Amino acid sequence: MYFISAISSCLGSAQPEQPDSEQPSEPAADPAAPDDTPVTDAQKTAQATLASMTEDEKLKAKIDNMIEIAQSYMGAKYVRGGNGPKSFDCSGFTTRVFREAYSYTMPRTAYTQGYNNFGRKINSMSELKRGDLVFFNTNKNDSDRCDHVGIYMGKNQFIHASSTEGKIVISDISKRWWAEIFSWGKRVIE
Repeated sequence: MYFISAISSCLGSAQPEQPDSEQPSEPAADPAAPDDTPVTDAQKTAQATLASMTEDEKLKAKIDNMIEIAQSYMGAKYVRGGNGPKSFDCSGFTTRVFREAYSYTMPRTAYTQGYNNFGRKINSMSELKRGDLVFFNTNKNDSDRCDHVGIYMGKNQFIHASSTEGKIVISDISKRWWAEIFSWGKRVIE
């Protein structure tokens, strides 16, 4: 399924099959005894892959996994206050993706995600990296600059729950509308 999830599940110890109710059960194993469960080839491969990765490669794999999770929601319906999995608003989407990818709990609204003291603030679009949160001022009639949030995918693309399009979409951050209302980014995962 997802790369990191696959590696993590392969690294976990294999669980022996549970006996059918018709089969006699075996005596319970001594909890102090060493685990004699054989390591599968897939687990060995996953362990070797993980061990051979640099910290930068591990970070890239985590971010790639997060982007894959975000893309799995493409087309899900936009609903104000939606937290998924079938419908989202912008901050419900980012909250869910970060929770699924990293078990990371973020503030629930675009405003609190944008103004809270987590992550490193990125002031320039040119400094954005894959996996950064991106914030926009979609309402020029209020005093805050953080009305909308998405996840930067790289190459000027970001994924977000769009109220205008009514679903999860990928948009070009360099297009006039988005470039004009860009407020800042946040690097949560480093």
